[in-house]
Order: sequence, then C-alpha cells, then structure tokens
Amino acid sequence: MEKIINTQKSLKRIKLTTFSLLVISSFFLMFDHTRAIGAIVMAVSLVAEWRWYRCPNCHKSLVPRINVDKNRYCPHCGKEI
Repeated sequence: MEKIINTQKSLKRIKLTTFSLLVISSFFLMFDHTRAIGAIVMAVSLVAEWRWYRCPNCHKSLVPRINVDKNRYCPHCGKEI
C-alpha cells in the first residue's frame, strides 16, 4: 500500500527536505570530481518530491509551487489539504 502524507506539517517537511537536497546538489555540481554525486542527489530529491508531495484526499501529485499555508485546497479535487 502506498504511503500518503496527509498533514500540512508533513507536506512542509517534505518540501523543505527536497529543497535542501536541491541546494546541496547544486554545490556538488559545481566541481568536476563531484558532479556524479550532485546528479544523484538531485534525482533523489526530485523523485522524493514526486512520490510523497501528494494530496491526502485524491492522492494526485501536488505542484511544487503550491504553498500549503496560503492555498489550502487541492487544485485537482478541490478538497482541503
């Protein structure tokens, strides 16, 4: 069974974690000898956001630009997140 993150706090935590991983990967991508690590970290971050940043009601993937604090409704089903 697929785990769905269903609280705003968890969605915020996922958003912060994936953003942090993207920032870390950008530092790795700056140097020639660590580019492969940076690409792997970036891929993991993007897959994690796609996999777990979802609406708890309809289970569709949320757009990463959605601010859960201001926009509390899913753009797909219209229910409160």
